[in-house]
Amino acid sequence: DGLRDKDVSRDKINEISAIIAKSQKDIVAIVSDLVTLSEIGFRYKKENDKPLDIFELVKKVTEAFSNSLKIKNTRITLSKSVEDSVATINEFTIRKVFENLIDNAIGYSNIGSEIFVDVSGTESTLIIKVSDKGIGIPEPDKDSIFQQFYRARNAVAKKNVGTGLGLFISKSIIDGHGGRIWFESKENVGTTFFVQIPRGSQG
Repeated sequence: DGLRDKDVSRDKINEISAIIAKSQKDIVAIVSDLVTLSEIGFRYKKENDKPLDIFELVKKVTEAFSNSLKIKNTRITLSKSVEDSVATINEFTIRKVFENLIDNAIGYSNIGSEIFVDVSGTESTLIIKVSDKGIGIPEPDKDSIFQQFYRARNAVAKKNVGTGLGLFISKSIIDGHGGRIWFESKENVGTTFFVQIPRGSQG
């Protein structure tokens, strides 16, 4: 409506455009969560899996967040402490897990902070850690964080748009792969999420 005003100033146009851009991004994120949930159902069963390099997949996901990182003046440091980081996975769904975790790490981090992503493992499993120095998860919310539609109280205050489905979807996907997802967190200090994925059959 503001853009329809023939006397609208350039500054006002820029302000309104920024609001539209943010709203569009928020809507896409919400719809994406709902579409993913409809595709995988409430219990994900792994299918169409193939051997993929997890470290390279994580790297591609972080590159997709370059604009968000620039806006928050935040950077991601990637590390790999295992030579072979291949696991047999469903690429679409595991990518969604990493997108959720990295998006949360950026959204709940303080401006100018750093996020660390590390891939390690053994002959049978890989472990991916995503660590931030953000708002952390309050103690009363920790037991509920993987429930569908649940959002920690400080998360709502920090990032007011969200479905509360991201971590629920991520856990469903990792459980379906026979893996585990858990976290360590301290309020106002930061959070580290751990994802453990069986390597599976490498053909």
